Amino acid sequence: MADNLLEKHFTEFLTGISGLAGEEALRFSGIISGLMQHLAGGSSCVELAKGELALLGKSTLSTQVAGIDETPLTPLVLYGRRLYLQRYFVYEARLARQLLDYASGQSVLRIDPDLLAATFPEELDEGEENHQQKAAEKALQTPFLVVSGGPGTGKTTTVVRILALLHHAIGHKLDVALAAPTGKAAQRLYESILGGADRLPEQLRRDVGEWLPEKAVTLHRLLGTQLNSTRFRHNRENPLGWDLVLLDEASMIDLAMMSKLVDALKPGGRLILLGDKDQLASVESGTVLATVISGLARCSAQLIKTYRFNDEIKAIAIATNAGNGHRAWQLLEKRAVEDWQAYIEGNYRKYISSVQMLSGSGAEDAFASLKKFMVLCGTRRGRRAVEGINQMVEEDLLRQGLRGSNSSWYIGRPILISQNDYNLGLYNGDIGICLPDEDGMLKVWFETGSGTFIRFLPVALSDYDTVFAMTVHKSQGSEFTEVMMVLPIEDNPVLCRELIYTGYYPGQGVCANGCGKTDIYCFACPF
Repeated sequence: MADNLLEKHFTEFLTGISGLAGEEALRFSGIISGLMQHLAGGSSCVELAKGELALLGKSTLSTQVAGIDETPLTPLVLYGRRLYLQRYFVYEARLARQLLDYASGQSVLRIDPDLLAATFPEELDEGEENHQQKAAEKALQTPFLVVSGGPGTGKTTTVVRILALLHHAIGHKLDVALAAPTGKAAQRLYESILGGADRLPEQLRRDVGEWLPEKAVTLHRLLGTQLNSTRFRHNRENPLGWDLVLLDEASMIDLAMMSKLVDALKPGGRLILLGDKDQLASVESGTVLATVISGLARCSAQLIKTYRFNDEIKAIAIATNAGNGHRAWQLLEKRAVEDWQAYIEGNYRKYISSVQMLSGSGAEDAFASLKKFMVLCGTRRGRRAVEGINQMVEEDLLRQGLRGSNSSWYIGRPILISQNDYNLGLYNGDIGICLPDEDGMLKVWFETGSGTFIRFLPVALSDYDTVFAMTVHKSQGSEFTEVMMVLPIEDNPVLCRELIYTGYYPGQGVCANGCGKTDIYCFACPF
């Protein structure tokens, strides 16, 4: 609501200073409103009709540019038929120039063919290509690489092998930075890299310590946040010192952040982006990953073969991705839950009951229990949304006597950190569980990624939400034994095939269907 109000006032402000009046002012206002809707939907611009271009030409607020090297000073920019806010044009133009430079760069490194084959030993069906090995070959030819693939296609396995091969081919220490959008994603990336390093050929495994950093960090921490500023410590004038930056979950990165990252790279440095081009893009503007992949094939590698997920989930994902909502619904119909509220309440009663007797020493068991089931929603507010479902579950637990009424903190309460807290070492997306310590005092426990846990008094925490349900956006990169998707029962702008695709992949084996109506699901995945 606040965002919509801000967009409304911004549109009114620009219209008021546009120099247009009457019918032309109304049309101008509609164009700006359309631009804001496109920005909210992940696009950086809107394409205008001929008449709209002529109208914009009458305003003093827009500049027509001929190329990406121009830097206009007006708040609106026209590039061909595309209308941008000035700052998004600058971000996009700068990023385009930088990536084109990277794409045209040559970085030919030699590797022994026998070692390359030993690094990718997977058995292939007749005529099947080894896409992981193809990705490694591209990494040896260019300083910039995008590796895209759905969950379970071996992106992290592939990139571990790529890093080891690059270090071996370069012949000296390779300074590597590992980063991800959230603390949770960074933790998972490091665990995956560490596990993959153990499966390298001996010739590469013995050198892992020379390139593997001590930890992965959030992208904000990598660039160096500054108090009360949107600028970062590292930029073009003060670049990062790493030879190579690996960024996971790149589909979650918006245009502005990607531009700032590329700006801060060390001259001559390398960049590898990992992600899934079919997943939901960032909630901010700019579908960077998908755009880069479609425009720079030489620097892109697509992994196709799935190693981890079952055939049912793969079939749902394929139908959803193809926009075949009816087929996807047929596959999900047997998972449809008639009373979705009772189903959710029953699952969380089991979870809370399972952790009632645990203390902090049983934190590992508590997290394992929580990961058995999670509700994913398209929206935050409403009965069939994150806030409504969290409230519903907590009220049910109170009625069942599984939590007290004297405090909002109770054994088993799961929370999701919503803002980075660098002082505590907690990051957006981190999940904590409330459990008693050895003295019986309630504390909130978080996984560290190294098999240990850290704990804090609840009063030390800020910016968090209860998490019996989370948005699909927040779930990206997570894995649960079972997920249940609950969507609005009316048409909603958030409904799209990317939402469905992203939402069902966190379920490793089971997808409970709480979408409600066939037509709403098919609205999200139109033919």
